[in-house]
Amino acid sequence: MRRHASQRALILELESAQDQLICVSQLDRLTGLLNRHALISNLQGMLSSDRVSERHLTLLFLDFDRFKIVNDSLGHEIGDQLLANIGQRLQTFVNRSGMGVHIDSKNLAARLGGDEFVVVLAEHAEQNVQRVVESLAAVLEEPYHLGETQVSSTASIGIVVNHGKYTDANEMIRDADVAMYEAKGVGRGGYLVFDTPMRERVQRRQQLEVNLARAIERQELRLVYQPIVCVQTGHLKSVEALMRWRHPQDGHISPAEFIPIAEESGLIHKLFDWAIFESCRQLLTWANSIEVAPTCSFSLNLSPRQFNDATLAHRVQQTIEDAGIDPTLIVFELTESVLMSEPKEALRILETIKRYGSRIALDDFGIGHSSLASLHRFPVDFLKFDRSFIKDIDKNRNLASMVNSISVLARNLGIVTVAEGIETPEQFVAIAELGCDLAQGYLIAKPGSAEDIVDFARSRESKVPTSTGANVFKGRWENSIALMT
Repeated sequence: MRRHASQRALILELESAQDQLICVSQLDRLTGLLNRHALISNLQGMLSSDRVSERHLTLLFLDFDRFKIVNDSLGHEIGDQLLANIGQRLQTFVNRSGMGVHIDSKNLAARLGGDEFVVVLAEHAEQNVQRVVESLAAVLEEPYHLGETQVSSTASIGIVVNHGKYTDANEMIRDADVAMYEAKGVGRGGYLVFDTPMRERVQRRQQLEVNLARAIERQELRLVYQPIVCVQTGHLKSVEALMRWRHPQDGHISPAEFIPIAEESGLIHKLFDWAIFESCRQLLTWANSIEVAPTCSFSLNLSPRQFNDATLAHRVQQTIEDAGIDPTLIVFELTESVLMSEPKEALRILETIKRYGSRIALDDFGIGHSSLASLHRFPVDFLKFDRSFIKDIDKNRNLASMVNSISVLARNLGIVTVAEGIETPEQFVAIAELGCDLAQGYLIAKPGSAEDIVDFARSRESKVPTSTGANVFKGRWENSIALMT
C-alpha cells in the first residue's frame, strides 16, 4: 500500500510540475500576462468558436509612447518595473466589471514584447468601444511610482472590432497593430479603429521605404533649386535645394510623402549625406561659371531627426572639407519647433555648426512656436518669414506692421530676413517697402535644374531696380514677369 501511495504522490508531483511548466511557457516572465504564443492560441480558439457571441470580440493593441525615453534615461531596471506595473494594471482592468460592458474570464491581457501589449475583450458591444478605451487610457495615464521615481506614460491604441469576419488571430493582431501605428502618428495617447484604407496606406509606406532605400543607388533622386534674390537688386544671392524622387513605375513621389517615411525609418541620414555631397558638387560646378556669383550660398533643410544626430556637424564638416567648399556658403534651414524641443542641446549643436563655418536659417517664422526671443537666444543668420505670413501682406496692415518691426529688429541683430512664397507683384513691392532683404517664391522662379539656375543668374543682369511704384525691375511688371519665369 505504501508503495502505491508513494507512486501516486510521485505522479501527482510530476503532474503538478508539468502544469507549472505549461503555465510558465504561456506567461510573460516580466509581467505575468499571456505571452505572444499563448495569446495567439487563445485568440484563435475564440475566433474558431461555435458561439457567435464569443467571436464578436474587440482587440486593443497598445504601444507606450515614452517607454524608450524612460528606458534609456532611467535605466533598464526602471523600464522593467514600469512594464511590470503596466501588466498589473492591464490584468486588473480585464478582470473587473463595470463601464456598461460585460467583463468576464474570457478577457485576455498579453504582452507581445517590448512595450507592446494586447487586450482582448470578449462579448463586447461595439457601441461601448470608445467608453472602454477611454477608461483604459485613463487607468494607464495615472503616474507610476517606481521606488523613488515617478513616471508618467500614455499609450497609443489600435482597435479592431470583430464582426465575425476574422478567422485568423495573426491577421486580427496585424490590423490592430496597423491602427495603433496610425494612432501614434496623430499624437500621444491617441486611439483609432482599424479600417481597410489604413492597411493600404501602411503597405504603401512599407513599399516606399523599401524603394527609397534603393533610390540613391538607382539614381532616382535629384535636387532642384529655387532662387533667393536680393530685394533691392534682383540678383541671385542663394538657392534652396529641394529633394525630388521619380520612381520608374510610380512616377513623381511627393516629398511630403517620402520625407516622413525617411524620418521614421532612419533613412533620412542617408538621404541627407547624399544631398550635402550633391550640394557641394554643384557649388563646385557653379564656381566655374561666370554667371553664378562665387558668393551664391546653398541652403538645405534639416529635419528634427537629422538635427538631433550627434554626428551631423562632423559629417557636414568632413564633406565640405573634402570638396574644398567655403563652409559659409552652406546654410542649414530648420524650424523653431525643432530648436524649442530641447533648447540647451539645440544651442550646443548650433554652436558646433557655426564653429565649423556654416550658417543657420530659422525657417517658417511666423507660425507655431515662433517667438522673437529666439532671434537673440540662438545664433541665427537668416530669418525666413513663412508664406502664410506673406500671403496677405499687401492687404493686411497688422501683418505689414509686424513684418516691418521684425525686419528692423533682425537687422539690428545682424540677421538677414527672407520673405518666402512671393507670388504677386504687390507682395514683392510690400516686402521691399517693409525692409525685407531677400525674396523667394514662384513670382521670382519655381524650383528648377542646375542649368535653370545658370540661366536665371544670367537673366538678372538685365534687371535694374527702381525705388518706387509697382516696378521693382526695369520696365512694367507685365513685361518683367515673363522674364522672371
